[in-house]
Amino acid sequence: MITRIDLVVGAVRAAELINDYRERLQREDLLSDEAALAIACTSFSSGNVYTMTVAGQVWRRIGDDGELPREVVVLGTELHCTTGWVARCRDMVGIEVNMNFTVLDAEYDLVRWPISE
Repeated sequence: MITRIDLVVGAVRAAELINDYRERLQREDLLSDEAALAIACTSFSSGNVYTMTVAGQVWRRIGDDGELPREVVVLGTELHCTTGWVARCRDMVGIEVNMNFTVLDAEYDLVRWPISE
């Protein structure tokens, strides 16, 4: 479950991220400005983990599942042929794990965005 992006990075930075994604959609997917903006706004406002997960973020576990790390830093993202999209993460004691995006989405809140990407 992703917290609203503006609560994590502030309104100005959220607008910059949305506009950057809009521009990328226009350039890479050849979408019109209107369509690209609609998709970018929807992706960020709904907390789409596939759009929002980037290296440097800090995610905190929502529940008390002792099996999962309490807090993780995203090192990067990868597409695995068998498990789909995963975030390469490091927990607070330095252990690295691959976390499927669906687990990240369901079990964690985004608490900090990197200062620069």
